[in-house]
Amino acid sequence: MFSWDTWALAVDLRGVLRLVVLSVALVLVAQVLFQRNAPSRRQFLLWAAPVLLVLPWFVGWLDLAIPVGVVEVPQWSLDQVVPAWLVWPVVGISVVGLLRTVLQARTQRRQLMQLPLLEDARLQRLTTSVLEPLGLAQMPQFRCYQSNLGLPQAPFASSKAGGQVVLPANYPQLDDNRLRAIITHECVHLARRDDAGRLLMRALISLYWFLPWLRSLERNYLAAMEHSCDDRAADFFGPSLSYMEAVVGAVGVSVPTLHSGVAQSRVQTSSRPIHPLLQRVLRFGHRREFDADAMRVAGYLLLTIAAGLTLVSLQPVVKPSAPLGLVAAAGLALPLSTPPPREPLAYTPTVKVTAARSLLENPSTLTSQLKPLEQPLPIYPGTALRAELEGEVWVDYQIAMDGSVVNPQVVHSTPAGHFDQSALTTVRRTRYQHLSHYRLAPLSFARAGPTTVELRVRQRFRYQLQPSY
Repeated sequence: MFSWDTWALAVDLRGVLRLVVLSVALVLVAQVLFQRNAPSRRQFLLWAAPVLLVLPWFVGWLDLAIPVGVVEVPQWSLDQVVPAWLVWPVVGISVVGLLRTVLQARTQRRQLMQLPLLEDARLQRLTTSVLEPLGLAQMPQFRCYQSNLGLPQAPFASSKAGGQVVLPANYPQLDDNRLRAIITHECVHLARRDDAGRLLMRALISLYWFLPWLRSLERNYLAAMEHSCDDRAADFFGPSLSYMEAVVGAVGVSVPTLHSGVAQSRVQTSSRPIHPLLQRVLRFGHRREFDADAMRVAGYLLLTIAAGLTLVSLQPVVKPSAPLGLVAAAGLALPLSTPPPREPLAYTPTVKVTAARSLLENPSTLTSQLKPLEQPLPIYPGTALRAELEGEVWVDYQIAMDGSVVNPQVVHSTPAGHFDQSALTTVRRTRYQHLSHYRLAPLSFARAGPTTVELRVRQRFRYQLQPSY
């Protein structure tokens, strides 16, 4: 997606479209799937975040393209490059957002460690029963909430520094049942390291701040995280209704008797706003699934990725109509009452690419060996095709030690400006073997690094229109 030319940063619009389509597809699928299976929804969203962080860049490097035959190439092509003065501000804001996210996480951790430790035998006793089933190797440290540090007021857990659980200041007034419900809930967060998932989502939002719909992905993840945590905690706590009443009572939310099915209908039909915690625990009145279906999650994720990448990888290529003689030879009967009209003269665009020639004093031997490992076919520009223009472009570039192309520049173009971008795009996506494979005595390869520029070459691209009848 990104390509570096000296200090200029260019972005291919096809890569931008790939990111937009893939992110929209994942958000829409996440809104529909696994509505009653919170663990599966949480797992899907956790996998979707690194996919969006890594996959668009990786696929851009692979340069996926699915040719589609069309009668005429559209006037506007996605093989455009956004200028650096538009790209750098966006990249700068993303970097600042990521740094701000990391700084906020460090600040919260520092504030957390400033809270007073609680040495309470009652807390140790209520926690012992859930340590082994959750796979926690050691007892978490309990701390008391203080309003002057700016931390969240509700109980929360952090897996940093060996596991920390922050309890409300009024925890001594809570009975054992309510306090055990809070501790069980927060220990589930610790066992699953949910704070790392929140940080991953926040990093995704900071990096792609220009995609506002990703905030829906974050909200969906936070809801699924809490719902699945409730499901897991209720399994260890005992009856689900007892866990619901204990959690709601610990926060001090007044609610009608939760054992009756009438309570839920009363809350839903009430005109007063419903407490978010109450909305969460009312899920227990519905049918729920408690385990993540990893196979379905992986299947839907791969299907969404494949559909999104296929959509943005379609590349229109001019495909001339088959002559009538070829159609007849294929055994197809054409029921025509009148002879077909004479087709106007058409052209088949072709691009001839010469081998890269070294700019050394004696380049003949090296030129015969410089065969790229991969080089995509150049695209005949649609504007030049409609104007029936032909031309050629000479490009100078350098080959780094690892075989990548560095600093491509157009040194000659006829007619100027019509074919430059097509040739440069092809050169940027070209890759050669490691230069150590070319055993030539005149060349002394420095081992300073994989991107050390070792060889300068020149290549010609000739754009021609062949008449077809």
